[in-house]
Amino acid sequence: MPLRILCDENIPGAVITSLQECGFTVARVKPGSNDSEIAYQGKREKYIILTLDSDFSNILAYPPGDFFGIIRIKISTFSYKLARRNENLKVT
Repeated sequence: MPLRILCDENIPGAVITSLQECGFTVARVKPGSNDSEIAYQGKREKYIILTLDSDFSNILAYPPGDFFGIIRIKISTFSYKLARRNENLKVT
């Protein structure tokens, strides 16, 4: 069974496309969802949360044992802007 990944709205489309091409099941949160809504959706639907938001790295607010996984990534400003501008960019 492929991993289920819930992408925060700050994840570039190129990253989502690359994950899908690798066989992952990928969903995106509703635009404007706050952190608690994202956390609830991730737990309820059994997704790993993928985000750029540093709030999710707070283990007191988001205890690792309560989630199927939280992956907080950091993309350089240049790479992030490039990925946002060019949705055809292949991120590997």
